[in-house]
Amino acid sequence: MASKLVFLAIMCLALGATSPAAEAAISYGQCCNGIKNLNGMAQNTPDQQSVCNCIKIAVNESGFTYSSFNLDLAASLPKKCGVNVPYQISP
Repeated sequence: MASKLVFLAIMCLALGATSPAAEAAISYGQCCNGIKNLNGMAQNTPDQQSVCNCIKIAVNESGFTYSSFNLDLAASLPKKCGVNVPYQISP
């Protein structure tokens, strides 16, 4: 279940970096629900660290590159989805 949610979070990041004209593989609602579920599952520091490490590995293996644009998109997702995360999204 957690790996599915991490994949969903990665897809949200990837979709956010595509052009607006591109057809999304998942909807905005599905993306936000995945983020909300993932945040709900990672309620303690070890779980949060595991999710963070899993996302880093998945991003690195996907070929998706880090840039200030991509990081800004990633950092904006919790607020856009109404999720309060107790940490900053950064490289």
